[in-house]
Amino acid sequence: TSWNRLVEVIGEKDAVLYAHAISTTNSCQLCSLFFISDVKGLGLDPNNLVYDEKEQVLFDLGQAIVKDPTSVSDEIFDRLRKFFNDVEIVVIVGFAGQMIATNNFNSVLKIDVDQRLLPIINEFKPATWRKDIK
Repeated sequence: TSWNRLVEVIGEKDAVLYAHAISTTNSCQLCSLFFISDVKGLGLDPNNLVYDEKEQVLFDLGQAIVKDPTSVSDEIFDRLRKFFNDVEIVVIVGFAGQMIATNNFNSVLKIDVDQRLLPIINEFKPATWRKDIK
């Protein structure tokens, strides 16, 4: 699967953080809650994440792809190339596209939150960056 390949390329922790960045930036309640749960499962606080250099570029990439996929900067790609080759970058970007599609599917169809996520449902905070788009 694309998830398994992503984990092979960037590692499980970074994959969780990357998917969390994409899903929360895209305001998908279901996916955000899944990854909030997974971040907690790593022993991290999703509200107080401190990223190393590689995690930060993955976070920045995830946000950039969600917000404006036609304007992902060369600077982000230069930073990515410090850690990943071109084939790996294709895997990383490809996963983002699939994650965004999953986010959109779940959001448009208002897919119910899984029972196991209900205890943390109030931890979902919709992103507000779109309100400024005209």
